[in-house]
Amino acid sequence: MITETTSTTNNAGSSPAPREALQRAGEVTDNNEGVLMNHIRVILAVSLVAILTACGGGGGSSPTTTAASSSTPTTTAAPSDVGTLTTPTYPAGSEALAAFNQINSFRQTCGFPALDENSKLDTSVANHWNYVNLNGGPNVVGHYETSGNPGFTGYDPAARATAAGYPLATAGEVIAPMTTNVGGSYDITALASVPYHGGVLFGDWAETGIIYQQLSSSAGAYYEFIEDFGDQSNAPAAPAISQAPLTYPCQGATNVERENLAPESPTPYVNGFPANDAPGSWGTPLIVEGNLSDSITLSSVSVTGPSGTVPVSFYDSTTDPNHELLSWEAFAIPNAPLAATTTYSVVINGAINGTPFSRSFSFTTGN
Repeated sequence: MITETTSTTNNAGSSPAPREALQRAGEVTDNNEGVLMNHIRVILAVSLVAILTACGGGGGSSPTTTAASSSTPTTTAAPSDVGTLTTPTYPAGSEALAAFNQINSFRQTCGFPALDENSKLDTSVANHWNYVNLNGGPNVVGHYETSGNPGFTGYDPAARATAAGYPLATAGEVIAPMTTNVGGSYDITALASVPYHGGVLFGDWAETGIIYQQLSSSAGAYYEFIEDFGDQSNAPAAPAISQAPLTYPCQGATNVERENLAPESPTPYVNGFPANDAPGSWGTPLIVEGNLSDSITLSSVSVTGPSGTVPVSFYDSTTDPNHELLSWEAFAIPNAPLAATTTYSVVINGAINGTPFSRSFSFTTGN
C-alpha cells in the first residue's frame, strides 16, 4: 500500500495529531518478480517526514554514474551529530552498502547532496525489520507498528527513530519486501523509475540507515529492504539544494532505465488518462526537485530523440490529477517506454518561487 499522511507535533514532543491526509494508497505487485512496496509521507509542523515504500519488478540495468565514494574510515560522531558516520560501515559486498552507494551515486551525479550513514537510523531500521519478522513478515509490511505486539519500538518511523536515540527533526523511510533476492541497488533503481516515489529519493535529507535481510518468518522467503532518512534537530539542517530546481536524470547521465520497472499507486496520468498499471508502461520519469520552501510550476517540457519529438505528460502540485505532488516537486513522463541505448535531449521550462527557469540536458538510456 502506498499512502501519504500529514500530522503535527508540538515542541514538547507529544504524539502527532492528524492535520491533513494525502493518500498514495494501493497495493502493488509485479507478477514476474513478486515484488511488493509501499509509500507514505508524514509532514510535521516544523519539518518533513517522508516514508516511502514502492513496487519494483522486471529487469534492467542500473544507471551508470561518475560519483565517487569516500574511502577513509571515520566512525566517530561529532557531539552535535548523534550517530553520524562520515564513511559507511556497511560490510563490503553487502546489499545495504550497494543500496547506499546507489542512492548516493544517483544523487551526487545530478547535484543533490550525498547522504551520510547514521548508526541511530541503522538501529531504527533493524528494529522495524525485527518487528516485521516477528509479526508475520510481509503480512504486516508497512510503516506502522502496533503497541503490545512483539518487537514494538514505535508507531511510525519518526517514533522509531526517536526511540533509537536519533534527535529527530525530519525522518523518512523506504520499505521493499521482495520474494526474490534482487538486491539493494535494484531497489533504489526501481524507485527512481516511477515518478511519485522517485521524487522522494531526491529529498533534502542529510543521513540514512539501511538494512537488507531475508525474513525468517513462516510467511515465506521474503527479502526485506528498509531505508530510513533523517535530519537532526541539534545539527544544521540538510544541505540546501543549490541552483534549484535540480533534475533526475540530468546532463550526461547514462544507462538510465528506459521505462518504469514497477507499477505505481497512485497511477500516473499519461496523455490525460491513468497509465496502464504494469511495469514497462511509460518512459523513465524526469524528476524536478527544489528545497522544501520552494514552489515549482512547469509550463513546458520537451523530449527529443533520434526519431523526433517524444510525447510527454508533465505535472506539478497545481496540475497533478492525483493531488499528490507537494509545492517543491514536479515531474514529466514520456507517454511510452523510451528506446534502449539512445540519447535524448530534454528542455524543461517553468517557474520557481515565481522566477522563470529553464533546464536543458541530455541523457542516455541503458539496454
